Amino acid sequence: MSTHIELSHVNVVKLWHVADSADNSSTHLALELCAGTLMDYCEKKYSGPKLPPDELVLYQIANGLHYIHSRNLVHRDIKPENILISMTSPVQMKVSDLSFVKKTHQDIFSQSKIRGTLLWMAPERLKVLIDTENKSAELPDGTIKSDTFSSGCVFFYFLTRGKHPFGKNQAIVPGNILKNKQEELVSYKQNLAADEVNGKILAGLIEKMIQFKEEERIGSPEVIKQLAALYGMDKSKCQLSPVDVSLGGKYSISSHPTELILACANEKKLIFYTAENLAIPFSNWRKKKEEVTFQHLTFVQPLEWNINGTRLAAGFRDDTLVVWSYPECEILFQKKFSDCFTEINWNSTRPNLFAAYHKIWSMDDDKPIYSLEFPLKNIGSEFAWRLCTGDGEEEGGIEMARKSAKNFIFA
Repeated sequence: MSTHIELSHVNVVKLWHVADSADNSSTHLALELCAGTLMDYCEKKYSGPKLPPDELVLYQIANGLHYIHSRNLVHRDIKPENILISMTSPVQMKVSDLSFVKKTHQDIFSQSKIRGTLLWMAPERLKVLIDTENKSAELPDGTIKSDTFSSGCVFFYFLTRGKHPFGKNQAIVPGNILKNKQEELVSYKQNLAADEVNGKILAGLIEKMIQFKEEERIGSPEVIKQLAALYGMDKSKCQLSPVDVSLGGKYSISSHPTELILACANEKKLIFYTAENLAIPFSNWRKKKEEVTFQHLTFVQPLEWNINGTRLAAGFRDDTLVVWSYPECEILFQKKFSDCFTEINWNSTRPNLFAAYHKIWSMDDDKPIYSLEFPLKNIGSEFAWRLCTGDGEEEGGIEMARKSAKNFIFA
């Protein structure tokens, strides 16, 4: 419960509140209300809002599971009953029932008991249950790819509206999983018409998800990428969900030059967000611990990273410029100007050098190292840096230019 209540993602069912009963005999959970389960839908018992196209349904399930995995958690009980359908429209699929969720260490979880449901359990989990003779006191470890296997089976169940890739008869499914007999998946692929391109691609994806050997299965990031490519993610089909930032008022956002970091500043504070993989559409952004509150200053603009992302500069309403270190968030440079400035432009090779207010500043000195000889008040200005690799320095390129006293042209 303590783990679940901290999770916040559009494709994971929200746990709003936990409370013990008055006599402490039971615990009550207040959960997000949903319209039904994936099993209800496939068994034609569902009467809620219309579901999005199949590819997007699968994408949302994979996205919710990837979010759980990105928190170093393993679900351990992915099945159609545990995929819920939102009450609101456009519909969002929700991974639910996190009662078996467990913290991982380097994608590994230890267990005192095999958790999950037989029909949807990966072969490495089933083996431990069946092999009673060689069962050790400590059960072997598993990986988050056990969840990938289960979700692959759920994908097939949804696409076929109720079939399991390892057989029609529930009694033989666990045995077929252990024998790697993908009876229904094989039959599905054989019966696909020549023009059913999406069906063939999805069948191939599911096949990669339910590989018998864990090391041969693809992970949730790759599943998401393939589904995103298949769906096309055009504007008419996308269901974008905003990150719960609620900055309010005027704000600026600046992307870190080398890491998956967004710096977001509103009038009162500087907040950092991070994601697992920017290559994945709708990646799961979350707030980082680092945060800066502006005590007596009011942020306006601009907000700029230096060349290697170790410095972040911001402008304030009283014409003050502040530079912080990152990730320490310590103030390294603070200067109040006599007039407003609209641009901060970092040098393209030197992380401590920037242009602002018609001057070139070094963070190592309180005074500018260069000032323009003519005033530019009331005129919008733009700056540009260019590496100077002339005078026999061409062979050394950028590295030689960085070491040279004459290493840039400023315009």
